[in-house]
Amino acid sequence: MAIDESMHTSVEWSLNERARQSRLLGLGEPFHGEETFPRLRNDLLRGLVDRDRCRCVALESDCLAGRLVDDHVRGGTWHLDQVMADGFSHGFGASPANRALVTWLGEHNRSRPSADHVRFAGFDAPMENSAESGAHSPRAALDTLHTFLTANSATVPHTWARIEDLLADNATPAAEAALYERIFGVPAQGADAPRHGPLPDQTPAPGRAETPPRGRGAGSTHPLTLERQLAVTTNESDFSSLRGVLADAVDSAGVTGAVSRRRDDEGEFLELRLIGSRRLPFALTTEAAAAWLEAAGVDATVDCRDACLVISLRDGRSVDRLVERLLRPFMYAESVCERLGDALAPHRLHPQLSLPDSGSLVLALRDSEALGAAVRLGALLGAGDIGEGLKLHRPRGMRKLAARMRLLLTGALGRGVRVLAEPGCAHEQDELSIHLTVEQGLRLAGRIAAESVRAEQEEASSPVEESRIPPIWISSDP
Repeated sequence: MAIDESMHTSVEWSLNERARQSRLLGLGEPFHGEETFPRLRNDLLRGLVDRDRCRCVALESDCLAGRLVDDHVRGGTWHLDQVMADGFSHGFGASPANRALVTWLGEHNRSRPSADHVRFAGFDAPMENSAESGAHSPRAALDTLHTFLTANSATVPHTWARIEDLLADNATPAAEAALYERIFGVPAQGADAPRHGPLPDQTPAPGRAETPPRGRGAGSTHPLTLERQLAVTTNESDFSSLRGVLADAVDSAGVTGAVSRRRDDEGEFLELRLIGSRRLPFALTTEAAAAWLEAAGVDATVDCRDACLVISLRDGRSVDRLVERLLRPFMYAESVCERLGDALAPHRLHPQLSLPDSGSLVLALRDSEALGAAVRLGALLGAGDIGEGLKLHRPRGMRKLAARMRLLLTGALGRGVRVLAEPGCAHEQDELSIHLTVEQGLRLAGRIAAESVRAEQEEASSPVEESRIPPIWISSDP
């Protein structure tokens, strides 16, 4: 939906008719999730900017996460996918209209001086707390605020040391895991939480190469698909090449960060700036990061600048070690998601794939057709009548389908599979989510790909039959 020039003129006239100059224009929407309203907002914003009436757009999203979006549209080097994933709360980063807004803001600001940039802001409190991402620590926000007050105010009520003492107990992984379990009633699934169920199989499957062991802790290597393998040379001295390697690794791992080359009196080095704790095994403090780097055998220095955690790396061996210990587990997990998505796509299955941690994978099938996507997945795995006799438009029928799917996947992939059904509503589709280890996800991708090849071969070699008896799937209905 685009608005014509007459609406822009009407809005302009309305603003001019007010006795006092308007400093804020609000645009509401009756409910979230309908793309028409944010597209209308985008058109209206462009008209106001063209008439020099607007210099900032604010969304009902996390105010602290919004700083990442603002930095990106004003010339930052963040990847757009990272900005959409980490710069919004409430899932608003998945909106095509919001992605179009961020893209347009960046293009508009690129050719203009900073004084004429259109800014971005979030105006919601950073209080989102979900089973997938948890709640963000207030440490970075308090640090930024305290630094500002110290520089601009004659008196500051408390020293940073006092605030640090209050935050310290809540910063440990054990304390965060305990808080998570109290809130959600289930153990935390983060990288530091104890793993339940079978450990990922470390045996490379066909078509994968195993990363050769390097240095201490070489036993904890992670196999990578050939197309996503990164060649990191420990004796590399070309910082231009190293910067590209590290930037690609950060991007592939889904970590929110930017890599740049720097030089000081000691020579050239790489600087990795991290913003947000997404997919990091340590809290965003210099102490926590330094302790983790030392334990991981990474020779690097850490400091905190502009609310970002900055890791400085002086040689190729340090870069190699950081990639191996910090980034490669998620690089492997992302490559498994990519392979699984590619295997499902030819069958009109386009699930949402997410990684709660580097060893877990969630496959969410959403549709408004009585979980038809989940039934098609069952058919791919040999259970063509998995939904037979079930009223899939009702919650009870959905739960029974989830139980059947769990039995089917357990037989195909091994123990530890969880399948949950979530009925939708007027604004949300029905969802069936499958919780796997990353290695189970890889086996599922291989199973689907092999089934597709087998079906094609049978179709090509089998004579035309006058009648076929359909396969029968027998199970105990919970």
